[in-house]
Amino acid sequence: MIGRYGLTIDNLVGATIVTASGGVKELSETVNKDLFWAIRGSGINFGVIYEFVYKAHEQKEIFAGTLAFSTEKLEILVEAMNLWFKNSGPDEGASICITRIPPNFQPAIVFVLFSNDPSEQIFRKRFSDIYKCGEPLMEQVGRMPYPNVNALANELTAPGDRKAFCDVHVNRIDISTFREAFDSYVKFTNENPTTKLTFISYECHSYDKFASIPSNTTAFPHRKPFYNVVILQRWKEEKDDKLVYSWAKNIQEILSKDGDNDKTLYVNFEVNIGTLEYKEEKLKRFFGENLERLKELKRKYDPNVFFRKGIVIWP
Repeated sequence: MIGRYGLTIDNLVGATIVTASGGVKELSETVNKDLFWAIRGSGINFGVIYEFVYKAHEQKEIFAGTLAFSTEKLEILVEAMNLWFKNSGPDEGASICITRIPPNFQPAIVFVLFSNDPSEQIFRKRFSDIYKCGEPLMEQVGRMPYPNVNALANELTAPGDRKAFCDVHVNRIDISTFREAFDSYVKFTNENPTTKLTFISYECHSYDKFASIPSNTTAFPHRKPFYNVVILQRWKEEKDDKLVYSWAKNIQEILSKDGDNDKTLYVNFEVNIGTLEYKEEKLKRFFGENLERLKELKRKYDPNVFFRKGIVIWP
């Protein structure tokens, strides 16, 4: 429900944290508000949080599910996705994924669709542009409790292999860029069969709500219209780590052509890319104009850099 209520951190009203010194602090907009600002977007860099307090929003059953299409329809599927988003509202959301589907793990374009209404009729109306693309290879949609939406992709993240995430922020879904990423994905997974469960997912939700909030309101600075593209890598052997990471970074570069010049990134998707060292340029991509304030707070609450995550090491 990002379209209606904004980000998770926009609905956080309090937390309890254990800091690097071992102290326990209550956080809110009025108590330790500088640290409360920092935890909303900086990952684990300020402590261990063992309690969150959120706003609650009444939520009834919804209608959601997945549709898989042949890759021969790639261009019309991307066109349909763009047309849908142009006319979409805060009570619906969709992802378009480059992936492979069982049982033969053939390449496919898969949509994960969400309608904040239990009616199948309303669901099909809201996503009529996608249904007009023809008969899907697979359709699994239905009415369900809202929490079940988070389980729709469980099979894609099941245990048993090596995994890494990275992401890209884009402003549009360009057909030629999508095609380039798709061709790279098919070639890479063909040549490296143990990566067949890897996928690329464009997360397309209404951004009006979270983009309406000033970028310095929380440590998370990316208050702008954009789609987040997740590149989930899955493979079997440690010896292939560099090969997989290199391919993922290449996909980042391909897709970044459709984003802003600042090439912003989400810190939680970068833990496995790069080395444990301080990189100012990378941090600016994570935190933008909020970086300097985060540095000051890091020196105040964790001067010895007890808490660190991936490449995010503070000076």
